[in-house]
Amino acid sequence: MLSRPDLRGLEDLVGLNLDPDITRFHAPAWERETIITIPNAMTYTIELKPQAVKNLKKLPPPVTKRILAGLDRLADNLTGDVKRLTHFTPEYRLRIGDYRVLFEIVQHTVIVYRILHRKESYNRRLS
Repeated sequence: MLSRPDLRGLEDLVGLNLDPDITRFHAPAWERETIITIPNAMTYTIELKPQAVKNLKKLPPPVTKRILAGLDRLADNLTGDVKRLTHFTPEYRLRIGDYRVLFEIVQHTVIVYRILHRKESYNRRLS
């Protein structure tokens, strides 16, 4: 076991503060505090293609409100039930109840191509 004088150089080098009882090492106070850094939330711009607007107009008003609220959440760091689709264009879908919002992400823009009922959403390829 090393004595306190032998650890003095190590203490300065590493920045550890040693208790008088040599068995316990403590980090400096600024390292002991738990600091959680949350990166800035990414915000996206929502762009609706003309077909998506047509799809949205055909829906009942309560469903339209839910979808618009879901799109608002989607703009805030892609929050919601978002899933990447495999072998399908557009690449992503947002699930809102029985409806699917099919979209792509280009830089900081979410481009919404279609808003369809779940039974219709994956039947055809969309471009």
